Amino acid sequence: MRCNAEESDGNGPGRSEEAPRVNLRWGELVLDPDRNNVVAVGLTGALAWAGVWMMWQLFIVTMAILIAAINEL
Repeated sequence: MRCNAEESDGNGPGRSEEAPRVNLRWGELVLDPDRNNVVAVGLTGALAWAGVWMMWQLFIVTMAILIAAINEL
């Protein structure tokens, strides 16, 4: 990609004011009862729950290993 001074808008070389590629508004996702939005919010919640559960299990395993190592000393 070539970047010339003529292409710049004053914000730096090659930067332009583009609209975001993903037009995501959390308020619309939560408040709009559209079926696709409900599914998207539900899947996002499930993913967040799975991530928290995985981190909790990792913490428990780490503590078990640490306690076992300390007991061996």
